[in-house]
Order: sequence, then C-alpha cells, then structure tokens
Amino acid sequence: MKFFSVMAATICLQGISMVAGRADEDDLGLSVEDDAAYRVNAEAIKNSKVWGGVPVAKGAYPAIVGITQAGRRQVQCTGSLIESDLVLTAAHCVCGGITGSVVFADREGTGSSIKVAASTHRLNSCGGALTNGSDVGLLLLSQKASVSPLEMQTDETVQAATSYQVVGFGGYGLDSSGQLLAGQKRETTVPSGTNDCKGTVPGSSRTYASAFGCAPGAEIVAGKTGLGRDTCNGDSGGPILAGPAGTVVGQTESALKLAGTTSRATKSARVPCGDGGIYVRLTPEVRQWITQASKTLRQK
Repeated sequence: MKFFSVMAATICLQGISMVAGRADEDDLGLSVEDDAAYRVNAEAIKNSKVWGGVPVAKGAYPAIVGITQAGRRQVQCTGSLIESDLVLTAAHCVCGGITGSVVFADREGTGSSIKVAASTHRLNSCGGALTNGSDVGLLLLSQKASVSPLEMQTDETVQAATSYQVVGFGGYGLDSSGQLLAGQKRETTVPSGTNDCKGTVPGSSRTYASAFGCAPGAEIVAGKTGLGRDTCNGDSGGPILAGPAGTVVGQTESALKLAGTTSRATKSARVPCGDGGIYVRLTPEVRQWITQASKTLRQK
C-alpha cells in the first residue's frame, strides 16, 4: 500500500522517491506482530474474505470509483463519491495529475465515467511530506452522478473500531512475470491497530507515531505484518469503511460508512503490499476542510 497512485513498488511522485514500507535505517519501526491490539483485532477477522482480498460482487460499492489521468483509461487511484458531484481521494493523487475522469464500474475499461471539472488538496505543497494527516484531496465532477454517495461514519464509532473494510482498484497480486495485477474493484477486511495514532503501544515504550509513522490524532493504522490482506498501489484515496458497532465482520455493505482514505504504508512494513498501512481519518477538522474546499471548488 504505499503511495498507492501508481502501479509499482517504488513510487516516484513530484520528485519524491519512496520504496514502499521502508523504515529509516536507524529506526526500523515496530512489527505489528509485537502489538497486542493488532493480534486481538486480527484474530477476530481471520476468516473474513485490494490485496489478498476478493472481487466485489457485481455492482457493489457503486460510490467507490476509479480515477484516471486525462486521456487515459487506466485506473491509477481510487476515490469515494461523498456528494453527487464530489469525490474524496488522496492529495498525492491530485498532485500526481490523476484528475482526468472518475470511473463507475467494477473493472477499468468498463462502466461509465464522468470528467473532473476541478480539483484541490489539503497539503501545504505537493512536494511536502504526507505524514501530517493532510493527504486528502477533492475532485469536483463536471456533472452529477446517478449513484448514491457514501455516508461518513461518526467520529465516535471510528474511535472504537476494531476492524475495517477496504475497497479499491489497486494491486492484488503479481502475474507470472512479476507485474502487479490491478484495475479490478476488490475488498478485504483489516484489523485496527490504532484509530487515532495517539499514546504508546501496549507493552512498549514506543509511541504509535514513532512505531508506525502516523500522525497523532489524524490517522488510522490498520493491517498486520504477514496478514496478506491490505491496500496496494492504485488504492490511494480509496475508502476505509467502518461498521456501526466497531466491527465490519458480519455487516452488510449498506451498514458500512466512510472512516478515512487510503494514504501510505506503515513505517514498519517490510513488503510493498500486505503488511498494513496508514489511512487519513475523517476527523472534524478534515470534514470542515471538505466543506470549505468544496464551496471554493464550486465557485471557480
């Protein structure tokens, strides 16, 4: 899952090169295997059915869209329709110029699409770090979509979540030549590690922020080392969904609501996809930004 807008394990964006999931040489992060909260939450979803997941049922999650560059059909990012003409995605997708059209389909090259009229993002600059909880962007569509938008989950429910559903068009495996397979809408379930990146990891003196590279109070960490289920390249900006009672296990699609957006790998991840990742949480501050930014877009 790691700067998921392009389909390669090493991602280059606006002059930044990032090898997915690599920690600093002097700080290798914390393996989620060492975090008791991850072990408990992972146990609850071990038999659940994106990377290592499954294709969505035909026509499922219609408000979860693929995003292409202008003049191209390849889906390079994922987004969530949150108003009839507004798609929430990742800032690094917007910065990377993946703002051509949004695709309403189960697979790239099918379905219908709507061109993007305008876009914006929350980063201070496209060349800046994505580690402060601001990796969110907005796409204003040139016309209204006919599908119902995703609802946002309450902040209180997200704070208590133990598992999440992730959905996206990104990589889900490798072909016989080692190329990343992508372009199909898939889903999988991941355990929560920390819902707010605050405090210290149980049984450790490490803070969640230093262990996983997340932003305190602004980001969710979900997944697990070696779990084999994760978001991947191309899932950037896609949704992390929360159920009404803290878990997505046993919940129907209609019960799931938007908790955040896919951003990048955890600091402790050791492989490009499959070891867990970081999601920007839809905090009250982010929701306020969405409200103001959408007004500005519509005035252009």
